[in-house]
Amino acid sequence: MKYFIFTAIVLSTFFSSIQGKLSRVYHPYVIPLERELEYRTLLQDTKTSSDLKQLQLLGYGQSFNENLFLEFYLISENTDGESAEISAYEVEALIQLTEQGEFWADWGLVFELEKVDSLSIWEVSSGVIIEKEWGRWSTTANLFVIYEFGDDYDEEWHTAAALQLRYRHSQFIEPSLELFSSEYGSSIGPGLGGQLRFGLQKLNWEVGLQLALDNDAPDTYWRFLIDFEF
Repeated sequence: MKYFIFTAIVLSTFFSSIQGKLSRVYHPYVIPLERELEYRTLLQDTKTSSDLKQLQLLGYGQSFNENLFLEFYLISENTDGESAEISAYEVEALIQLTEQGEFWADWGLVFELEKVDSLSIWEVSSGVIIEKEWGRWSTTANLFVIYEFGDDYDEEWHTAAALQLRYRHSQFIEPSLELFSSEYGSSIGPGLGGQLRFGLQKLNWEVGLQLALDNDAPDTYWRFLIDFEF
C-alpha cells in the first residue's frame, strides 16, 4: 500500500516526460546482479535542410539490489558532416516499486540528472513507469516532468510521455506500436525488438520509426537501441 501512496504523490506532482525519452520506452523492471552496456541513437530530419540530426547515447549500468538500477551516459549530438563529440553527461536511476504481477499493473520510477558539457546547463527529470500485461500483449506508459536550469540557461519546465503497445510473438521478435509526445511535438509509429541469449548473457535490440502527428514534431525519425546484459 505504501508503494501506491508514494506513486500517487509522484503522479500528481510529476505527470509528464522529455525530449531524450524519444529514444526509448522504459520498463519498470530491475534484474538483480545485472550489468549492462547500452548504445542508443536517434536520427531525425531537421526540417530546415536535407541533413539528418543525430543524438547518440553510450551507457554503462548495473543493479545494486533487486529494486535499484543505476546507469551513466555519455551523450553526443551532431548533424551530417559534423564530427560526433561529447555534448552532455547523464546519470539515471531506475527504481522498481512492485513485484511483477503483484498488482493490476507493474510500477516503477526513473530519475535523471543531465549536465551539458562546458556550460552551466542542467536538466533534472522524474518519471513514472506503468506496465500492464494481458497474455502476450503488454502496454507501457512513461510519464515525465523535466526541469532545466543553470547560469547559461533560463529556468524552464517541460513535460512528455511515451506509450507502447507490444506483442510478445517470441523471444526473438516483439512488434509494437509507439506514441511519443513532448515539447518537440507528437509522433506515432511501429517498433520492433527482440532478444538473443548467450548462456547467462543477453543482447537486446530495438528499432522504431516515428511519423509526425503535428507541425512541431520532425516529419520522420528513426530510433535504434542495443544493450548487452552480462
